[in-house]
Amino acid sequence: MATNPRDTLRLRSGEAVDAEGIMTDRDFQFLIASLLVRIAKSDGTISTAETSRMLAITESHFHLSSAEALELLTHALTEAPDPEEIEAQLRALRNLLDPAEKEEVAMLMLELIDADGRREAAELDVLHYAAEVLEIPPEVMHSAFERFFER
Repeated sequence: MATNPRDTLRLRSGEAVDAEGIMTDRDFQFLIASLLVRIAKSDGTISTAETSRMLAITESHFHLSSAEALELLTHALTEAPDPEEIEAQLRALRNLLDPAEKEEVAMLMLELIDADGRREAAELDVLHYAAEVLEIPPEVMHSAFERFFER
């Protein structure tokens, strides 16, 4: 799997440091992929449209090949961290992301939620939960929603 630097989601320091050690690009990609998988699974099934969108998101935002994106998502699906671990990792990340980066994370989640044309309550619950844990300010979420619906 590539460890190229992120483009749209580049941490200011290049690496996120938490109490457990260092969150590398690969760790960051896995965390975001795990969050996307959690959203997709929240309504009970992962649709073909959601799978395609997750692949497109991970390919484009992390500059991965199709094979690398598939490997990342497969790993996130089969080795999915438990909710407490995801929350701990999101908490470690929240102070390292600036408002623009937090907005980009919200956009990624919105892109996936819209993948199958349905906006399920369970998917939106995960979005709101992640926004709360990441401490995404309301005005940043509002900006993400505006950007998303203007596309």
